[in-house]
Amino acid sequence: MKILKETKPIPIEHIAWDCLSIEAQGYGVIQKVGPLKTDSKQTKRDFYKGFLAAYEKYRQKEHRKHQNFARRFIKDPDSIDW
Repeated sequence: MKILKETKPIPIEHIAWDCLSIEAQGYGVIQKVGPLKTDSKQTKRDFYKGFLAAYEKYRQKEHRKHQNFARRFIKDPDSIDW
């Protein structure tokens, strides 16, 4: 095994949301989607404000996905004998 580079742990609040995304796996998972970007001046409050914005984007994407599913497979919900 060849060690390419050693790094120190990075506080989560220093990771910028520019390189993170919430993707669909269960209730959602935070994934690194680009080169790591950090901001040592970003506070935990700033990080979690970014999380809330990213979660809203994820929620809207999932909502559209479910709407498309319903349109495709349940063309007329009134026709289903509930």
